[in-house]
Amino acid sequence: MASAIRWGILSTGKISHDFVTAVRSLAPEENQKVTAVAARQLEKAQEFAKCHNIEKAYGSYPELIADGDIDVVYVGSVNPTHYELVKQLLEAGRAVLCEKPLCINVRQTQELVALARERDTFLMEAVWTRCFPSVRRMMEELKAGTIGEVKHIAATFGIYTPENNRVRTKATGGGTALDLGVYCAQLTNLVMDNQSWSRLRTLGHLNNEGCDLSLSTSVTYPGRELATLVTHCEVAMECAAVITGTKGIMKLLPPFHAPTDLVLPSGTVSYPVPPSFPGAQYNFENSAGLQYEALHVAECLRKGLKESPLMSLYDTIRTAEMVEAMRKSAGVEYPEDDFHFDSSTPSFNQDCCM
Repeated sequence: MASAIRWGILSTGKISHDFVTAVRSLAPEENQKVTAVAARQLEKAQEFAKCHNIEKAYGSYPELIADGDIDVVYVGSVNPTHYELVKQLLEAGRAVLCEKPLCINVRQTQELVALARERDTFLMEAVWTRCFPSVRRMMEELKAGTIGEVKHIAATFGIYTPENNRVRTKATGGGTALDLGVYCAQLTNLVMDNQSWSRLRTLGHLNNEGCDLSLSTSVTYPGRELATLVTHCEVAMECAAVITGTKGIMKLLPPFHAPTDLVLPSGTVSYPVPPSFPGAQYNFENSAGLQYEALHVAECLRKGLKESPLMSLYDTIRTAEMVEAMRKSAGVEYPEDDFHFDSSTPSFNQDCCM
């Protein structure tokens, strides 16, 4: 049997629930277990631990960070908390899998990447898309030249959210660029092999908090490649990704960020998500696919790797750069940013919506 991987969980939100449910659904021979959970309130940690049969529950994050019986920590807290929590974990020598986005902006991302390398500690941004078999097959087909030279990438990600949803709230690091655009950006960078773009322009609608409710981004590249990326939190969109080349088309069917089906010129190939334990319930579509991510992290740790070959630290920086460029172009800022806009800032492509 493989060496044991003991997980600690920071935060008890919906995505943490889904990740733990996925880990619990792994086959016994995978030898992975969630052994501790922490929340800002002990009662919430205890409730989560009871629900998921977790041995230890902590009423503060520092208590879990100090727990020496943990091999890797999953950070599932809200976006603005990622930077400080991951920094504390890395300084304590803890391996980290942190939900996307790793940070609010490029500067914070670069600082954490530098710290991980300085401390020689594993760090991965939890872009689970990269771990899905359909995405790995897509990259094999692209490298084999199945559709020739890529000329266009189109990705849409839209979900309906109510007015009080965290995606619409600045204090929780809301906005479609950070929440949904990460998936569009990482896919574009993956297909384009992190190539530098020539121009990036974004149009969008912001609410009265300055959160982007919708964005439409066009990215051009030196070889006349084009990417068209759309995010929305007021309507549900198809949430598919289409890659067009000189010899054909490939399509990741919805949801492209957690895809089970890949359309090739020769037909559709399907990779159903792995089974879960009886009675398992998830909050998000295809969350059983989080098993792929847990398996990948365990493989990295057992091999002694300090970053993921599927979502490298450079991949994370390039994704952060594209997301920041998207929201900058639309006039979206956060308190953590080094740049700020006001009514005198000229020619930003934004429409403010009350």
